[in-house]
Amino acid sequence: MIMTAAQLAMPRRLPAGVTPGAADQGFVLTIARSAGGGLALDWDIAFGHYLYRDRIAANTALGQLVAVATPSGQMKNDPTFGSTAVYHDHLHGEIAHEDLPPIGQIVIVYQGCAERGICYPPISKTIDLSTMAVTSGGPQSAPSAPVARSKQTFVDLPAGAPTAIAEIPMRSPDATLLNANT
Repeated sequence: MIMTAAQLAMPRRLPAGVTPGAADQGFVLTIARSAGGGLALDWDIAFGHYLYRDRIAANTALGQLVAVATPSGQMKNDPTFGSTAVYHDHLHGEIAHEDLPPIGQIVIVYQGCAERGICYPPISKTIDLSTMAVTSGGPQSAPSAPVARSKQTFVDLPAGAPTAIAEIPMRSPDATLLNANT
């Protein structure tokens, strides 16, 4: 089936009777080393789901913010968070080599919703920089270490060159995450 640009730009809805799966099924994250020694972050986003740009954060295991370079995204008037940039289908982000600690772990936190009105709680993945092993949850060596999510630095990635930096406040992890219109 061939779709026009107008059809691709239309908001996508799950068919009636279809329920969204678990958050890890809606937002599949793959991590690899980039050519420059940084991290390439690739999310496959399930049909009928979207990932929030301003709900993506990266931190060291000690809670220090790490910049994540992502494209600008598509603006959406979201019922939970208002006007915000989101991604559908696929997202490629990068963490530059110079922003990574020489050893240890990086914690990636992200959040998204299903078009049917379900907002998933934030998802945390820990990457061991030595082995590139990815585990669910916070830092493995310090499970009680908080993940800094109060704000995140974003760097746009149009045509490979960063063009803008913005700090965006994020809601606390215990803010209401489920939309009552399910």
